[in-house]
Amino acid sequence: MTRSELKALYEIERLSTTQIAALDGRSISTVRRELLRAGCDLRDRGDAMRLRVDVIAEASRSRVREPYTVEQIERMRTAAHRRWAGKARGTRINSKGYVEFTSGPDVGRLQHDVIVEQRIGRRLRPDEIVHHRDECRSNNDPSNLELMTRGEHSRLHRLAEPPRPRSACGRFVSAQEATL
Repeated sequence: MTRSELKALYEIERLSTTQIAALDGRSISTVRRELLRAGCDLRDRGDAMRLRVDVIAEASRSRVREPYTVEQIERMRTAAHRRWAGKARGTRINSKGYVEFTSGPDVGRLQHDVIVEQRIGRRLRPDEIVHHRDECRSNNDPSNLELMTRGEHSRLHRLAEPPRPRSACGRFVSAQEATL
């Protein structure tokens, strides 16, 4: 095809570069280059979309799908469980360093809480906390876990740490400021 024929297809017949390339058997980039050499002002994406709104509307129509039946949903759910059952570890280390359950009846709960609850035979009360004796948050050996009230736990950690330095007016300061 000559450049004038390409220009006529593009400007008069309003075909796209993709359609012209399919007719001519050339690549899209070659058609674009020839149109530019022929002096055509190429359409921007918005103009091309407005020009081909009928084609785009037809392509975007999706067929209406029947809703899944209860049996299909159950089969899909069972298949997904089977697929992931072999891959799941069941626990993870959360952002604070504690071991957390990711599957089973205790999903989302901390492993050390569940271990102590099994040992004492009941759920923890809101004022109770489990302390790791060796300070290692991932060591959930039952001999390393101790049940305490929140007050006892705070007191234990407060006594274990050196007191924070204060200024003459009683405000907390850094260690360097305290020596000044």
